[in-house]
Amino acid sequence: AAGDFAKSEPAGSVLRGFYLTGMSLVNAGSSFAPQTGAGKVFSLGFGFFILIAIASFTANTASILVAENKAPVVPDLADAMARGYHVCTPSGLRRSIVAVHPRMQELGVFSDRGIDNYFAGRCSLVLLPEFLVRQQQSEGKLCDLKRVGDPITSFPTGVFASERLRSALDTAITAKRADGTWYLLAASLQLPARCPTGVEQESMELEVQHMTGNCIILGFTFGVAVLLRALHRLESSRPFQSAEQSALHWVAEAAEVMH
Repeated sequence: AAGDFAKSEPAGSVLRGFYLTGMSLVNAGSSFAPQTGAGKVFSLGFGFFILIAIASFTANTASILVAENKAPVVPDLADAMARGYHVCTPSGLRRSIVAVHPRMQELGVFSDRGIDNYFAGRCSLVLLPEFLVRQQQSEGKLCDLKRVGDPITSFPTGVFASERLRSALDTAITAKRADGTWYLLAASLQLPARCPTGVEQESMELEVQHMTGNCIILGFTFGVAVLLRALHRLESSRPFQSAEQSALHWVAEAAEVMH
């Protein structure tokens, strides 16, 4: 029977097959027009394979480029001021933070609603209490914020105690700090964040196992094509019979069954 490569030698057919496969991958589509049913079935599966492969590669490359082109995060407040970034800062910290960082006098955006100024675009960074950020992120808010640098300032807190109990309290507090009790207590009071993790936010690289389903479809269509080709060759190897001969053959068989 006349096939897709009927006029080619076996070696030429193999080389032409590799050439058309390469051209199909480069052109992101099937580069040959099969004539047989088996060839058409495999061409359909191969075209679907190329479609998924090219689409996955394009999407993965785009996500990597977007992730790499994100604005670099400043390491700390000093670097932010060196770059001339404006920093939203609580009004209550103005005197103390300007005393430590004089450039904050011109770069600081002082307000009691620093987070609103930040989202309004009036500053590039914002100074917020750590407990406030944790509380908001436990509710799924402020997930776009990322902590950079070390704490700017801290405020000691405590309770009044009588002079008679001071020594005993100091000993107990020191002992509990040493055995990790205070750390466990503080951790138990912190609500877990409901924001996506860094792994979920980063781009995922395309790996071989991601193409398993696509390869299964390609293999299935290849198997169907081989089966159709085998059936076609089997039909072609039978002796030629005219329609009248076929009809007489079936009538004869029917007569034998009747007897």
